[in-house]
Amino acid sequence: MGYQYQKATEILPFEIIEEIQKYIDGGIIYIPKKSTNKVAWGTRTNTKQLLFSRNLAIYQDFTDGMTCDK
Repeated sequence: MGYQYQKATEILPFEIIEEIQKYIDGGIIYIPKKSTNKVAWGTRTNTKQLLFSRNLAIYQDFTDGMTCDK
């Protein structure tokens, strides 16, 4: 699931846009999700498991005496 920019003028009332413009005029801001809608990192993809497996393999190689040349 990707994120995309949305035009404030298409989703927010003009009064709210005017209020936001008092703080940032013409910039890009990030509006975080509500805490009730957040999900833990890696729950939507298998990246977390892939990194865990990769790190475990690196550690096992290290404990087996493998070295790395710079």
